[in-house]
Amino acid sequence: MVKLILKFNEAVIKEIPIETEAVTIGRSEENDITIDNMAVSGKHAKLIHEGDAYILYDLNSLNGTFVNGAKTSKTSLKNNDQIIIGKHTLIFKDDSFPEKKAPITSSDMSATGETIILDTRKQRELLSQAAPEQVVPSKPAPASAPLAPPSKPRPQEKIGVIAVITGHSAPRELDLTKRLTILGKSSDADIRVGGLFVGKTAALINRRPQGYFLSYSEGISKPKVNGKSVTSQVQLNDGDQIELGDSKMQFYIR
Repeated sequence: MVKLILKFNEAVIKEIPIETEAVTIGRSEENDITIDNMAVSGKHAKLIHEGDAYILYDLNSLNGTFVNGAKTSKTSLKNNDQIIIGKHTLIFKDDSFPEKKAPITSSDMSATGETIILDTRKQRELLSQAAPEQVVPSKPAPASAPLAPPSKPRPQEKIGVIAVITGHSAPRELDLTKRLTILGKSSDADIRVGGLFVGKTAALINRRPQGYFLSYSEGISKPKVNGKSVTSQVQLNDGDQIELGDSKMQFYIR
């Protein structure tokens, strides 16, 4: 049986059996699989059964289609491949492929006794726990030597992204990794924006520990967030729509 498991933030939303030769995926309700998220294009991707294989095609989507972390335009899928579309994950399942089962601890068992689905990250953790330790002879440390505290793993940092949908720089996607991102007419601007009344440094996006903040800088034309003019500063939220001059953009968190 072939199916796709739709997940969001590690939570399983639904399982979709693949019973036709072609399945379309996108934000529009016309698709076979609808993902209601502004980071997903109206018709984003398509899964086609060709011979003995299932081929995933990206349909020239704005934000791209990723398989196991790599951006792709066409990929032959294998069992347990992870497809990233927008902020959602689709796990491809094909029972015709033999699957190696990783050792599972009792804490990973479902309380109902049902088989649980492990994502790739969890499988790596379980495999590392099950790997035999190698004993390497070493000299004991001097009694006076202080023991270094164990280092804590850094949590994966979420990055803001501006997707330019229409305008001077479209189509374009920019990761907001800098402390200050400039929007305007200037040739030095990170995102070039056209328009008669747009300033050279029309707006700024500040990256802070609390999040991302858009502020008006100069020019007659002021930026708008979700249709409201910004005269000073506003914090950006996932999915916010930004308008400035001839450009329309979307802010989202990756």
